[in-house]
Amino acid sequence: MCFLSKDFYFNAQVWGTVSDWVMIGVTAATAYYLYQTLQSQRETQDLQQKTTKSLRPLNMIILQQGHNQSGYSGT
Repeated sequence: MCFLSKDFYFNAQVWGTVSDWVMIGVTAATAYYLYQTLQSQRETQDLQQKTTKSLRPLNMIILQQGHNQSGYSGT
């Protein structure tokens, strides 16, 4: 038993095409935001790597001072 009149049914040729274009649009938007997210992640990792490299000499000095004070000979 169908409650919808025959006038209410969708034309599959028209609405099938619309759904294809909507799917293409959603896929394009997803690809755009995924690209933006990965680019931001790469920038953050580059900044983190630069910060880590700039702190390495300071960490070495602190470690050397700590070992010298505790009598650590390094062997």
